[in-house]
Amino acid sequence: MSLQPMTTPHRRAALAADFAAAALLAMAFVPGVAAKTKPGVSIEIVCEDGTERAGELIAVRPSSLVVADPASNTYDFIPLSEIRIVRIPKVSKPAGAWSGFQQGAFYGAIVGDLSTGKEPSARKRRIRALYGGLAGASVGALVGGLKGRMTKKKIVIQIRDQPPAELAAILTRLNGLARIREALE
Repeated sequence: MSLQPMTTPHRRAALAADFAAAALLAMAFVPGVAAKTKPGVSIEIVCEDGTERAGELIAVRPSSLVVADPASNTYDFIPLSEIRIVRIPKVSKPAGAWSGFQQGAFYGAIVGDLSTGKEPSARKRRIRALYGGLAGASVGALVGGLKGRMTKKKIVIQIRDQPPAELAAILTRLNGLARIREALE
């Protein structure tokens, strides 16, 4: 039995499939190929006239911030000359729960191991350490998660009266939090 050569339509289909697979891999693993469309951070802006605007930070321009207004589904271009303060609500991350989980498991395992009594068998010590670690991890994760949830703060950034170098650093920091990250000139 001999192998038949592929006909031209089959070669094209195989080549198209190979190209599509290569493009998907490039988008997944090569930075900058795929569009950076993660949601922008929520911000609150206090203007010079005292009005406050809130929304999602879409982009940072050299002379303005682009903010999506959730009420009207429009984009507001707010000039930097009109902005006094930018506030960023700090979102709690699961780091508190993870840290509590680790610490609770560690100390729970130690307490479980030490609570086995006089001359315990090795198996009994391992089982008590396991149960102590599980109980400690559960309590630690709960306490760490609640602590992380309760310590929400806002990052306040003063825009008015900033020297040009400091303003450029602030804009670069805000650009990293925007939905569309552009090169600032």
